[in-house]
Amino acid sequence: MKSVVTNRQIFFILFLLITGYSSISIPKDAIKAAGTGAWLTILLLTILFAIAAFFISSLNKKFEGKTIFEYSPLIVGKPIAYVINIFYTSYFLFVLILICRSVSEFIKVTFMPLTPIWAMLFIIVAVCFYISYKGITNVGRLCEIYGLLVIVVAFPTIIAMFFLGDINYILPFFDISQVKEYVFGTKDLIVAFLGIEVLLIIPFGKVNNKKGVLYSVLAVLSIGLLYILLAEASTMILGINDILNYDNSLVEGLRETSLPNTFLLERVDHLFLTVGMMGIISGLSILFYTTVEYATKLIRVNKNILFLSIGITTYIVSNFFIDGELATFLFDTVVPICGIFTAFIIPITLFLIAKVKKI
Repeated sequence: MKSVVTNRQIFFILFLLITGYSSISIPKDAIKAAGTGAWLTILLLTILFAIAAFFISSLNKKFEGKTIFEYSPLIVGKPIAYVINIFYTSYFLFVLILICRSVSEFIKVTFMPLTPIWAMLFIIVAVCFYISYKGITNVGRLCEIYGLLVIVVAFPTIIAMFFLGDINYILPFFDISQVKEYVFGTKDLIVAFLGIEVLLIIPFGKVNNKKGVLYSVLAVLSIGLLYILLAEASTMILGINDILNYDNSLVEGLRETSLPNTFLLERVDHLFLTVGMMGIISGLSILFYTTVEYATKLIRVNKNILFLSIGITTYIVSNFFIDGELATFLFDTVVPICGIFTAFIIPITLFLIAKVKKI
């Protein structure tokens, strides 16, 4: 399986992986964390994660054609590199299981209330298994197609929400007395930006050149812009009090966005969520592939066996040992802490050590 992706594919891989599921809950989470100043909290996190994306992609570019598996032993030695690999493998498998469960719960509640969770999970895991098995190049091509569809549908829908909403619901834009809340609110939204660490298993080659770093940073900036627009548009439609009463506030905001004079957008929620599901499946496929790639460096067995083993493990654990409430709790408590290490501490430390050693 080839492992070469273009800069444009890197952009869409990050865009879909990070926004695929988080965009559903970002309006409620952002407003809960910082009120009407949520835009500033999201902006702060966007800048921080753009910096992290710069370090990760610069590290990849420094070691052209290699992934973290190949260059981490050169930087910190084989024993420490092995520990890092174990940590990343466990982290991605853990996140894959949680998102599979959460997505199945979301689909059941939103689209198919009569469909059992076990059947939903089986379909999700099977589809992601098939897509990821084709390799990162094909996954990148799929993300490129789905990513364009998401953008084409998302931004006109958000514009419609702005026109139909009440601007008074998002006032005041900034309150100097709430600066502390804006800053500390970032800790509640960290999980919405996690996913840039997938870059560590994408080797940067000559096809990526210096623009690979630029496209990685632009992806994070675009994600931050989308989150701000979704949070503001949903609040303008529902208001702060109502938006906090819904678990899936974006879905409720879309249902309130009705354009009866246009045939295609008469039910924007159906259109938006259908295209959004493509993005979610793409993101899960990337997670699946990433987990297998990390695992192959730990367990020297046939990759086909690893694909099957991780698929079965994901299905069994997410179906029998994780429910919706537990998945939400783990997302809010464990994942952000682990994510700080995978997205910030480990890659930035490797980058700085490589600089000092002049590797």
